[in-house]
Amino acid sequence: MEDFIDIHTHQLSEKANALSIKNIIANQSIFPIKKGFYSMGLHPWYLNQENKLTDLEILEALAKNKNVLAIGEIGLDKICKTDFDLQIEIFERQILIAEKLNKPIVIHCVKAFSELISIKKTLRPKVPMIVHGFNQNRQILDQLIAHQFYISLGSVILNEKSNAFKLIGYIPKNHLFLETDTSSISIIEIYNKSVEILQIADYELIDVMKSNFKKVFQRSNMAI
Repeated sequence: MEDFIDIHTHQLSEKANALSIKNIIANQSIFPIKKGFYSMGLHPWYLNQENKLTDLEILEALAKNKNVLAIGEIGLDKICKTDFDLQIEIFERQILIAEKLNKPIVIHCVKAFSELISIKKTLRPKVPMIVHGFNQNRQILDQLIAHQFYISLGSVILNEKSNAFKLIGYIPKNHLFLETDTSSISIIEIYNKSVEILQIADYELIDVMKSNFKKVFQRSNMAI
């Protein structure tokens, strides 16, 4: 396995010695899935009441592909214009798809963490759930950790004033992931900054990320 693991990216470029999980918006990017690894989901920004059943059927069919390692990014966003009840409905349905396919979930959440935690408590999914792009306060972090969410940090940790920079040390290492998301910054640079903040050896962080990846993303019969 490559040393550097990027669990959520929108970039198409391949980086040497890095394994990347590229995000696909299921109702926008329908194409044969071949080389590489992907996450696939119905993003709350782009949900449509009229097409929801068709979109869910397409997602479930495509996500069976062995190269699709996760359902996501999916979730809840109180800032976007999409009806919030529709967001909750589609989010819950996608959790059930993830459970059926035994694949982890990559979560987009904006100002809806209480609802996210409530849904997890109600549905009690067995698959891992990862909050991507985390940059919230300590209280929200503690709540997420208490409810067994994984936490993924992106390029914002390069900003020493960010919550991600300040709180990375409070995330249990066995619940930590790193990502590039939409940033053009290399995942290697994000690893290097994380090593600096955590004051650990680079090989230690690499080993932790590999262990977390195997535990979360290799639940199905996927050869990586």
